[in-house]
Amino acid sequence: MPKPTLYSREFVGLNLFILMIFVNLAFLVLLPSYLSGIGANSSVIGIIMGIYAFANFIVKPVLGKVIYQIGRRNLILAGSLITLAASSFYGQVDHIGALIIIIRIVHGLGVALAIVSSLSVLGKIVPPTRLGEGFNVATLGMILPMSFAPVIGEAVINRWGFPIFWWLPPGTAILSLLIVLLIWRPTPDEDQNSPQLIPSWLKAEVFSDPLMFGIMAVNFLSFMGQASMNSLIALYADSRSLSPSSYFLAFSISIIFLRLFFGKFFDRDIQYQIVACSILVWILGSLTLLIADSNLRLALAGLIMGAGFFPIFPILNAIIIRRSSKQHSDNNLSLFTASSDLGFLLGPTIFGVVIRYWGYNWFFIGAAVVVLLSRIIWGSFGRKLFPQHEVV
Repeated sequence: MPKPTLYSREFVGLNLFILMIFVNLAFLVLLPSYLSGIGANSSVIGIIMGIYAFANFIVKPVLGKVIYQIGRRNLILAGSLITLAASSFYGQVDHIGALIIIIRIVHGLGVALAIVSSLSVLGKIVPPTRLGEGFNVATLGMILPMSFAPVIGEAVINRWGFPIFWWLPPGTAILSLLIVLLIWRPTPDEDQNSPQLIPSWLKAEVFSDPLMFGIMAVNFLSFMGQASMNSLIALYADSRSLSPSSYFLAFSISIIFLRLFFGKFFDRDIQYQIVACSILVWILGSLTLLIADSNLRLALAGLIMGAGFFPIFPILNAIIIRRSSKQHSDNNLSLFTASSDLGFLLGPTIFGVVIRYWGYNWFFIGAAVVVLLSRIIWGSFGRKLFPQHEVV
């Protein structure tokens, strides 16, 4: 019996949209270098990088209900416009003050609206038996920009400086908006309000289902470690006169390669083993940064960490969708993605302070400890999620 179709027009269009949104974000991994140049220290930079996730985290819990009230397409368009507006103002920042905080919060709001609405649509149009594979493709669009955007951005900065670089993020936001307007067309039922009463996010299943809550905890801790690297590794590279793009290129290529070849296993019975082993690999990559005193070793650490991070979000996301009832699915999805944002908020903020007072080595060790805790939690909940299989 043939597999249900995955690559529909709607699926391809939405994934192109997600790709452009994350190209926009990938350029901004170089923001710490700019902030350092105008006088910010590592703890302040950590707060500024993390505050982007604050808006994501605050708004996402209520999006499950708002999606049905306003419509998915309308939210995607609104998110694109807000992302464009925020991206256009980064070049106006010439000192550390209220403006950069406002820009980061507004940017986070725009991306939250765009991505949660997009993932909600994907959850509806991807065949249930191919959810892991479908979200794997979607999250490839989130990772792929890391393979080229920092490289392009660094080249532009070195050649023409930040004044020209600041045209790149709004440019990609414009492309994302054009994709929604010209390429992606919603299926007839995607923008219809639900006739059912959508429960409050406070009553979402993730709070009453211990396994869902455990999955969210694993996701939060994993993203706390990885978000810290994404936000602060440019500072480390600058402090060693290294190229941050060598890390991001190796990290993203590792994830892309592994997801392309192993994404088909994300819906099979070895999901537990894949996540369990990958977390340990990520920890190894974090500790490799302790000896990353050259571009080659920095790239090696990125390669290992990519191999550790590649399956976590798509597998956990698919499990959440499968365990969700139809009435609660959008609330559960919004809260699950909010757990990623909480990691993005706390990770750079906490480890920015660690770097300032204790140095980079304790940052790398601390991030490894945080992700090790996620492995311990996964080991406990995995036995309940997959009781029929031997776990490691």
